This record gives sequence, C-alpha cells and structure tokens, in this order.
Amino acid sequence: MNVRRFGVWTNLVLGGVLMLCVWALFVWAASRPALRVLIDLTPQRTNSVAPATEELLAELRADDAEVELHLFQQPVDGQGRDDATRQFLAIRSRLIEATVLLLRRYEALGGENVRLFQHSPYDDSVAFREAAEAFGYSASDREALVVAVRQPGQERRFRKLSLLSDLAVIELPQERPGPVKSQQVPVLKDFQGEKAISSALKSLLVQGTPVCYVLRGYDPAVSYDESMTGYGTLISALVKNGFEVRNLNLQQSPAVPVDATLVLCVEPRREFLPRHAEALFQYLQRGGRLFLNYSWTPAAVDMNPTGGRLGELLGYELSTKPVFHKIPDVANLAGGSIDGTEGVARLSMHVNPAHPTTRRLAESGSPFELMFARALRERAGAPRNVRREELMGTGNEGWLGVRDEYGQMSYRAPNVRLGRFTTGMVFEVDPVAAEGDDAGSAAVDARPGQAVILSGVFCNNAGFPFFGKFALNVCNWMAERRVLLDIASANYEVKSLDIKQPQLLRTRDLMTYYLPGAFLLLGLIVWWRRRH
Repeated sequence: MNVRRFGVWTNLVLGGVLMLCVWALFVWAASRPALRVLIDLTPQRTNSVAPATEELLAELRADDAEVELHLFQQPVDGQGRDDATRQFLAIRSRLIEATVLLLRRYEALGGENVRLFQHSPYDDSVAFREAAEAFGYSASDREALVVAVRQPGQERRFRKLSLLSDLAVIELPQERPGPVKSQQVPVLKDFQGEKAISSALKSLLVQGTPVCYVLRGYDPAVSYDESMTGYGTLISALVKNGFEVRNLNLQQSPAVPVDATLVLCVEPRREFLPRHAEALFQYLQRGGRLFLNYSWTPAAVDMNPTGGRLGELLGYELSTKPVFHKIPDVANLAGGSIDGTEGVARLSMHVNPAHPTTRRLAESGSPFELMFARALRERAGAPRNVRREELMGTGNEGWLGVRDEYGQMSYRAPNVRLGRFTTGMVFEVDPVAAEGDDAGSAAVDARPGQAVILSGVFCNNAGFPFFGKFALNVCNWMAERRVLLDIASANYEVKSLDIKQPQLLRTRDLMTYYLPGAFLLLGLIVWWRRRH
C-alpha cells in the first residue's frame, strides 16, 4: 500500500471517528439536565412557566439546593355508577396528567438539582411505603404532591399539597331548587399548579416565624370574619405564609412589642391619638415596619382621618373626599373616556416599576384596582429624616368627588381641571439609638424603619382573590422575606402531545441508527467522489 492510499484511508477513518465522537458528545450534552433548553412553540407561550418561577429555579440551582418532587397517586380505574362519579374520576386523571407535565418542566428547568419521583402502591410498593412514612402520606390524601427542599448544611423541609384542593379549582355540584332535581357534575374550572408549587418552594426557603401585630381599636367597622367586607382571608393567608398573627391594642400596651416584625392596620376610622402615633413612630425609628391601609366612607367626615400626628411625623396627609377617575368608553371605537357611572370609583392603578413589591405587577401588566380611595400627598413642612417614594397613582383624568344637589356623591366629573392623584407611598425612617445605647454604633447597626401607606380597599375578602397577592408582597418585603416576593401567577396551561410506544421506538431508532448511518453514508459518498 502506497503512502497516498494510506493517507486517504487514514483521513477517512479519522473523519468517521471524529464524527462519531461529535455525535456522542451531542447526545451526551442533550441528556444533561443542566444543559437542556425548553422551547415553547404554543400560541402566546401558554405552556411556559412565569419568569418568577424560572428565576426561583435558577437561584436554587446556583445555591446548590436539592429539590425533590414526590407525586403520590392512587389508582384511578373503573367506572362510576353515575355521571357525577365518572366526571370526578376524569378530573382526578386529568389533574395527575397535568401535574406530571408541569413537574417535568420544573425538573428540566431546575437541572440536576430537581428530581421527580412518582409513587404508586402497585408499581414499587417498597419505595411507596418508605416515601409515605417519610412524608406522612396516607390513602385518605388520595393524589398528593410533596415538595421537599434541602439547602446546603440544613435539614430537609417539605410541604404536602393536595392535587384536588391546592392545585385545582373544582366547582362542586349543587342541587337546584325545583320540582325536578337534575343531577349536577363537578367541573374543573382552573389548574393552579404553578402557583401552588412555586409558593411552596419559596415558603420552604424561609426560616423563622415573623410576628405580625394587627392594630385594633381604630377599626370599629372592620371585621376579621368571612364576610365580603371582612379581612379573614388576609389573616388566613398570612398564617399560611408562615406569619404568626397577634392583636395589638395601644390602649393596653404603651409601646409596640419588641418581637413585632411588622404592624398592620386596615381602614382606621379616626385619628391616632398623639401618644399612639408617637409609639408607632418610635417603633419605626427602631427599624420597625408599618403597613397602614386607609379607605373612604360616606358615613361622616370625621370617620375619614387625614393622618393626624402620625401624618405630621411621617410627612403625609389624606384628602377627606374620595378619588374618582374616568373610565374607557368601550362603545366608542375612537377611544375616549366617560364618567357618570359607578365605575369611576374603581381606580386602575399605575404602579412603581422599580419597587420590589410592585415590580412584577408592572412587568406583567397585571391590573391592580382600588375602591374607596383618597388622595395621599406629602404634607407641607415634611420632616427631613423621613424619605418618601410614590408607590402607585391614578391616571391623568382623576378628580376629588363632590356631592350633588341631593347630598349624594356625584359620579360626574366637575368642571375643573382633571389630574393625577397618588394613592400609595413608601416611607423610610432614619434609625435613632435607644436610651443607653451608643449613638454611633447604633446608627451603623440599626436598619431604617419602613412604612407602606395606601388609600383604598383591595385586600378584603371580596378583593383578596384578585389583588391579595400585593398585600402579601408588602408583608413579605417588610419581613425581609424577599424570596417570597412575586409568587408566580397561575398562567400555565397544559397542552400535552401524546406519543405512543411505536412512535417512541421509531424516534429512538432515528437517533441511534439512522442519523449516524446517514452521516457514514455521506462520508462514503464524499470519499468515493474524491477517489474517482
């Protein structure tokens, strides 16, 4: 064999070996969880998770936290004896399918730090029993998802979610009155898996129990029950998010307790007493947190406090009249806005895109509305040791409400220049050393106090399902639980592609034999043409 022919065959063999090496590296890289890239080609990217979820999984991967997703399921077989039972079985099957698809997306985005385990009593009974004992699962839980997180150097923490009650919104059947009782079936209204799973992951990353004191004594018309105007849902959500909620009455306690993480006061109906305002301001000077939510009532002017002594200390004041704003005229194709309806009392807010509590609202364009709001403005001669930042405000067609000739609040815009009104502000108070402390060291070590003051109803039981996430964002931000901000919304739609076993086998043959064979054949053709 001459040198020329030996060189040709050597080049051919080396080219084939290099091609196979490149193909093997390509397959290896594609199989690595950390190197996977998911491309969503569905319209409007409905099968993609929210940016907050992607950021959370990226942070977990960067922190080297181990996440385990254990899906427990009971067999969903057989036929129901009536339409309601058959529909319920179908809903259970659909929830399992939707949850598995969503968990695989979490697994792909989380890389090697996120692992998915599916447990069934008839697949691997030993593993099922061990996992059930470890996470406290029983057959009465039916379909359940356990989200477990182990951070470096810490013990594993987990939270158990029910597919039926936590990940889904199911409309249960109700009997209709009448002589003929028609059978009703349950309906799967919404799948909120992403919201529940991301919230559980974030809550597991937080240590400790912050204490939220609810200031009582200034809210005689506010109830904390389950009525439409009550705030029971807000309190329950705070407890569910890891807060310990206690009541605070400054008539009985001259100062805010030292273990207070934040103080919450909703819809006060009279001015704070000067000594109570001083106690709240001193709490802020010690690095405290205050969340104050005013509202407007037509009952009496003196039931719409404007700030009083606390307003003097922080540098704010409120109007006694409500803020109204024109609404878009949907019937007018040329655009424009109208007034004269009750819709002018429902204010669509423009939020601060830079503040942590409203950043995600601004990025997503999610609507945020207030009812019974009043204008919040900086008081003349505001103190310099308090810095103020606008959090939200109306558009440019707002006005302060006026009463008509019958003494009722008019929804017509007066013949005055319309303008923009602020309804929410953030305050930062410079720290002050306590008595007996070294002033220099305290100024360095102490954190500034923070207060969020809003005007308008949005987080009562009626509004909490729509805008309550913002109230939780404010409380988590004040408690310095930044990881719990911007909980992902339930925007995930499950659109699956059903691939049968023969299709999987053909895909495997294509990747394993046909593509490498095609490369080899192309190489032989190129060699043959160059040879002749």
